[in-house]
Amino acid sequence: MKIELVPYFTFQKIRARTLVWCSLLSLFLSSAIYTEINTISYNNETYNLPGGIYSILFYSVFILIISSILFRSRLSYRNLFGGHPAWLTLARYSILTIPLVSFSIAIIIIQYHIGMALVPEFTEWLFEDNLETYVSPVNKKLLIANIISIFNLTIITPIFEEFFFRGILLTRWSIKWNTSKAIFVSSILFGILHSDIIGKILFGYVLAILYIKTRSLYVPICIHIINNTIAIILQYYSEIALNTSLELDNIPTKTQIWFWIIVLIIVIGILFNFLRKNIPNKEWIVPYLINHGHENNLN
Repeated sequence: MKIELVPYFTFQKIRARTLVWCSLLSLFLSSAIYTEINTISYNNETYNLPGGIYSILFYSVFILIISSILFRSRLSYRNLFGGHPAWLTLARYSILTIPLVSFSIAIIIIQYHIGMALVPEFTEWLFEDNLETYVSPVNKKLLIANIISIFNLTIITPIFEEFFFRGILLTRWSIKWNTSKAIFVSSILFGILHSDIIGKILFGYVLAILYIKTRSLYVPICIHIINNTIAIILQYYSEIALNTSLELDNIPTKTQIWFWIIVLIIVIGILFNFLRKNIPNKEWIVPYLINHGHENNLN
């Protein structure tokens, strides 16, 4: 086989629809395992494990199932992840986390108030469901489980999601279609798999651009880690320092909504300026193909 055909051979073996079926199978198996081990009893009291434990189970089962596909595809992890960027470069791009987090918070709050004005019952059900799913109470009985859950959200989840969405899917669809379309589709998929759809679509879109721009998966991983760490800090600051939980009653009032509208306008301006300077086009090449070419030149 000619060496220049290796990247295309790799991503002919890795197909998106196969990964979707693998993810559904992983979802079923991890749900079954989680159901069996979910409840823990202390002194005749029953506690539910935090959601992060389920996520770890899902990631573990999924990686185990697709490991044979990755092995047969001859995937080069060095080409996929790229090189380590300079610390200054990493710090410069990491600043984008602030407007991205601010955008997500503002859009959630504004969506809530618009939804309550138009379809209050559905909005209340939707937000209560999300809060119950993603917010775990601080519980000393489940200290180790909570630590594992935090580690999952701040480290494991960013690495897994960047590897899968920006690394595998973006590269696969870029080869199948073109890079600009691959960025758009992978960002849409990333967004709809999260509760904050609009915020996460933009988040995935920016990270995909940074991955291609820097040719390093470490940049989006770093920003993703910072983003999730901020989310954890805000949650636990609310529960521990303020002695409150993230409930519908604590969502800003209509008076405070204007503050978040102003914040949204400001961060949209900042992010628009970044996106305007980095408009994807069909000539963009995903890092895997570029890194593979440089690897061959070195050899």
